[in-house]
Amino acid sequence: SMIESFYVRFYMVINVGAVAGCVVIPLVARSSITIAYTIPFVLLLISVIGFVAGSSRYVDVVPQHEFGMGDMQVAEGNGENNVDKPNFSDVAKICMLVVPFNIAYSQCPTTFMVQGAVMKPLFGVIEAPNLDIIDSISVLFFGYLVSTFFYPYLARRNIKLATGYKFALGSALGASAILWSLVVENMIHSEYAKSGNQINVMWQAPSYLLIGAGEIFSISTAYEVAFTASPPNKKAF
Repeated sequence: SMIESFYVRFYMVINVGAVAGCVVIPLVARSSITIAYTIPFVLLLISVIGFVAGSSRYVDVVPQHEFGMGDMQVAEGNGENNVDKPNFSDVAKICMLVVPFNIAYSQCPTTFMVQGAVMKPLFGVIEAPNLDIIDSISVLFFGYLVSTFFYPYLARRNIKLATGYKFALGSALGASAILWSLVVENMIHSEYAKSGNQINVMWQAPSYLLIGAGEIFSISTAYEVAFTASPPNKKAF
């Protein structure tokens, strides 16, 4: 439960930056594109300088691991211990679990934008590109619920949600987002055929909400798997 919640919250922190970027940069860009692009450049540069300057203070200690007879896997011929050599096919199978959700996730900056271009802006100013912030807000909201209540609830009852189920849940939420987009597409054509009018762009909001919820179970789980599947002497937060 601790590892599950940790990586959910880690992914939430990433999206705090995304929310800030979606709010601040577009506002600044209305006055100056140059300043708008300079802000993230300067912040990233400060981060790099901070990491480099503080590198001498990092604690570089290889975690110790007690090997039992059940852990030993001896290679034929040379007697090497292969316990720290993960099988590529196993790693590939784990990585493939996130592919279905990423297919849906990739629609946010592509198909969703194209669809939103023919929809009516909210209050005349909020257009399809502005809705990307809903995705980040959804990650923060559902990430808080999942890490604070859902995973601890399961842990108290000694229930461990299998990795495959997490990816499946994330993919199901992604599929639901695509399904809703198909519903919206039908609404666009129906309204135009009936009255020649556009429907409001906020009809796309549920798709972004579902994608954000799906990220909690797919993307953060991918981080979790990368940690738990790594060799014992390579583990570090």
